[in-house]
Amino acid sequence: LAGACAAAERVKAEAQKRMGLRVCAGAAMALDGETTTSLVDRATAALRQASATDGQGVWYHNGITVEPAAEFAEV
Repeated sequence: LAGACAAAERVKAEAQKRMGLRVCAGAAMALDGETTTSLVDRATAALRQASATDGQGVWYHNGITVEPAAEFAEV
């Protein structure tokens, strides 16, 4: 999860820097026994939160809550 969030933060920063684009991303950590559908649903929830918050963030769903991924920017 940390690696995915850090990678998304880097892509977001480069897209903003090079092309002036606003980028939203959502990530989710797969849980033991989870279906593909529920994993995608949680990643979608993270993406929706990123879009609703400021339209240019990266958020993640850890199985319990949706949180901003800024803490992983330097991973």
